[in-house]
Amino acid sequence: MKKRVFAFLMILILLIIYIPHDVSAAEWPAAPSVSAKSAILIDADTGAVLYAKDEHATANPYGATALMTALLGLEKCSPSDTVTFHHDATHSYSPGDFNQGILTNEQLSVEQTIRCILMKSACEAAYGLGEHVSGYMAAFTTLMNSRAKELGALNTNFTNASGYAEANHYSTAYDLAMIARACFDNQDFMDISGSTQTYTIPATNKYKQPRYLSNSHAMLKGKKYAYEYCVGGKIGQKNSKDASNLTLVTFARKDNIRLICVLMGTENPSCYTDTTNLFDYAFNYFSKVNIDNASLLEMLSINNNTAFLNNVFPSNSLTIGLDNNLSVLLPEGISVDDLTISTSFSEDCFANVSLLYNNYVVGTGKLVAVANNSYNDNLPHITDSTANVTGANNMITVNIWLIVAIIAASLIVIVVITYFIVLYCTKYGRSLKYRRY
Repeated sequence: MKKRVFAFLMILILLIIYIPHDVSAAEWPAAPSVSAKSAILIDADTGAVLYAKDEHATANPYGATALMTALLGLEKCSPSDTVTFHHDATHSYSPGDFNQGILTNEQLSVEQTIRCILMKSACEAAYGLGEHVSGYMAAFTTLMNSRAKELGALNTNFTNASGYAEANHYSTAYDLAMIARACFDNQDFMDISGSTQTYTIPATNKYKQPRYLSNSHAMLKGKKYAYEYCVGGKIGQKNSKDASNLTLVTFARKDNIRLICVLMGTENPSCYTDTTNLFDYAFNYFSKVNIDNASLLEMLSINNNTAFLNNVFPSNSLTIGLDNNLSVLLPEGISVDDLTISTSFSEDCFANVSLLYNNYVVGTGKLVAVANNSYNDNLPHITDSTANVTGANNMITVNIWLIVAIIAASLIVIVVITYFIVLYCTKYGRSLKYRRY
């Protein structure tokens, strides 16, 4: 008995030793440690997550709320529009909160207002812009939350436009990164967010002296923690006296790589060193690889780019393609051949595509079905020359023999099923008859 147990244990140990392990997982480069409570580093082009730490933990983003406020201002207004600040806006902050001393009934342009918001976190500027866009603050916060969800936010609820400390005002590092992607794609936003010079707001209808603004993000060129590839960002803190629980959003660009880093629950100066280390990690260990339609279709094992074939209308098949060019950030030494692909269907497109390396999503895109441009002369279609012509009915020619074959096969199946039913009923009836007698 002991020999059998020993032999069984030896076999089990050998099996464990020789079970193939996933050694490729170790090829994903190790990220630096981060002291922030939550953090995320993403590829701005694809949304792929390169590093994450409790990225869905909720907290007040404070002044980083201005990402959403400023983005909506730029999307809904012209930079030259005039914002008139009413009483509620100019009295929307408490002592110690960030402000620019804007006066009741003072007028600034939308651009000047957004500069006050992004560069100096001015609470009254954010409130006034929200009123200008939506009429009143409750309507604007509804718009903020709706737009945030459109951009991919999962756990965000904005109750004000500035990040004022309120119990039900919260977001996450992940959600802020998704909002920041839209900001990165808005050139007006980036021009303001990345401004390092002192910006002058000239005298207004209520304020007779010019106001001088400078960007408070310390990683911009010329600042204390300047980072070579930093092109903008937004810092958020509870108020001017409390810098112990910061939120820092930073944009970086090097060659064809665009990155977004978000830290929450961090402090000065570790927020800047952590962000620098994460950016260096991505720029040093990852490279951009373009995925064309041919490569993607090969991964999907679709022959000749065709996803839908038919015998009735053989010349009008559908082809598969990406709606936009797809590029991915891959660790050095990893190629497209090392990726796997997954798809999920949605209402507005043929499929959502995710490219994965082990368990890491390195790129996303959309597959769409595109009609073939070659038409069968027997099929009705509209061209420039016939678009406005009405008259003769268009006739559709179909493969009649295919239809006949389908009908004949159906009839045969029905006859066979009927025959066996009758046979079964006859035998069953006879068996009952014999049992009675």
